Amino acid sequence: MDRQEQLEELKANPRKVWFTRLCQIAEAFGFKTRKGTGLMYAIEIFYSEEDEGFIAIVPELPGCSAFGETEERALQEVKVAMRLWLETANDLGRAIPVPQKRSLVAGLA
Repeated sequence: MDRQEQLEELKANPRKVWFTRLCQIAEAFGFKTRKGTGLMYAIEIFYSEEDEGFIAIVPELPGCSAFGETEERALQEVKVAMRLWLETANDLGRAIPVPQKRSLVAGLA
């Protein structure tokens, strides 16, 4: 698919383009993204009846969240959002939080 076809895809259904697809289109136009950060943050995923899908959030990165129709899709999308959150904070010279170690079973006992 050439760049013009990708633009047409985006124009045709702008609300139905997954964030990861949008990133692919941006890369086709020469924008660069950095893969991976080396940092591990806790990710919380929950079902939202209002949105009829799964929401994934990164509590340590304010405003970093994503939506997916499945848990797997929400996780995939929030990984992209997290990478872009960290890249933007770095580009703007903002402090990047150090990941806190969290136990997945804390409080279940």
